[in-house]
Amino acid sequence: MKLFYLLLGMGLLLEVGFLLLILPTNLSEQSGFYVVTFSVLFGLFLLASYFVIKANAAAKGFDSPSFPILPGELAQVTTQSRPAPVLVLIIFFAALFRLTTVFIAPTLSTDQFRYTWEGRLVTLGISPYRYPPSDPFLAPYHSAIWPLVQQKETASPYPPLAQITSALEYSVLGDSLYGPKIAAAFFDFLVCLALLWLLGIYRLDLRRVILYAWCPLPVIEFGQSGHNDALMLLLLVLAVGLALRRRPALSAIALGLACLAKFTPLFGLPLFLINWQNAAPGQAKALANWSWRSILQPRNWRYPALTLGVVVAGYLPFLVLGGGAIGSIFEYTGTWRDNEGFIYQLAFQLGGIYTAKLLSLLILGVTIIGLSFHPTLAAKLSLPRRLMLVFGITLLVASTVHSWYISWLLVWLPLEWGKGFRGWDKAWLLFAALIQLYYLNYDARADFPLRPWINPLEYWPLHLLIGWNIYAWWKMNRKEDLNLILGKKGLSEYENF
Repeated sequence: MKLFYLLLGMGLLLEVGFLLLILPTNLSEQSGFYVVTFSVLFGLFLLASYFVIKANAAAKGFDSPSFPILPGELAQVTTQSRPAPVLVLIIFFAALFRLTTVFIAPTLSTDQFRYTWEGRLVTLGISPYRYPPSDPFLAPYHSAIWPLVQQKETASPYPPLAQITSALEYSVLGDSLYGPKIAAAFFDFLVCLALLWLLGIYRLDLRRVILYAWCPLPVIEFGQSGHNDALMLLLLVLAVGLALRRRPALSAIALGLACLAKFTPLFGLPLFLINWQNAAPGQAKALANWSWRSILQPRNWRYPALTLGVVVAGYLPFLVLGGGAIGSIFEYTGTWRDNEGFIYQLAFQLGGIYTAKLLSLLILGVTIIGLSFHPTLAAKLSLPRRLMLVFGITLLVASTVHSWYISWLLVWLPLEWGKGFRGWDKAWLLFAALIQLYYLNYDARADFPLRPWINPLEYWPLHLLIGWNIYAWWKMNRKEDLNLILGKKGLSEYENF
């Protein structure tokens, strides 16, 4: 019961912090207050998570496999106790935090106004991919939300499922500022519940969900700003769970829907292949034969084809509306720059935008291929871990990195924390706090002294931590050939750098 009362006290303190964020009418004009408050909230979250992890430290957790636990294996796994009062408390506060942040003024991001505007167009039978908001054709359709829409000169970059969701929100609440916020907070709470399902699949302590459920970043970015990444994360978590439970067709459909909510999961499509093929742990022959050649077998095309078929089917209604169905996604990924990291900055300064984009694609492509087709990496690392690695590399080389993007990695922490790649996980958890410094750019003072240091303060600790852990791994194995390590000794040394 000691843990229960500790979490009760910290949950109440966190709730007070979220309530304080309701007081300012415009957080972007009081960004310093926001950053300080977020820092305190993040510290409380870390402390609460520490107590939960420490409470379970003595128990032997089931190490996260690449494949689901088969019914015959359940008897060999020590079922951990599931303390109902503590778990209920964690889920209760997860819901309360998200409900509270819905009432914070949406002033840290303008994306939700765009969602509402485009949802309005869809309800009127107009494709948001055909006309940018500033197009004279749309003048008769302007409403109260239109003046708040940003980037009026570009058509929509958001995929079809995001558009349909926005249309449903608009149908219910119209131009209300609460539509996207309520939807995103609700989807994010469902993510917490879906994580309980995944933790159950891996036979892990369900209380570990606190590593995501109480994290201030998704709570604020989805509840306060209403970002549509919450729907994508929900569908992606479901796709992972279905893959682990040997439901490849349903998993492929869920992954396709996740891509229709946001394009990011497309990077993870190849990672699912080994799970969809149902190669079971311990089958040395199956693992030894897993390589890029396996995808050449026609029977292995069906599930990736199903995912891509879902994506194509999602775009068809917008093609019918006319004007194409791509919108500004290539403009966004091709030319926009905002809060990028050192790798992209350096490549851009040395060779311009095309060099930077080519290098980014090369690094990301090598990562995806290695984690998808290398026999040992694909078989020994769990699907959530490989997704964390791919999304982390994506953000390291991306030209645009927003705060809510870090949720792509944070969502897997309850499953992977403490199981290897500890330096990697701690680096991104720290970055989740430091990236809030970006909001200090909203300070209107031209001579704001911290402005030149915001990006370095965000990224230096992230790159230094990752670099130091790579060096420590290299030093430990400098006398060994990498292929020998991965091929014969397993991943024990590799995972724990």
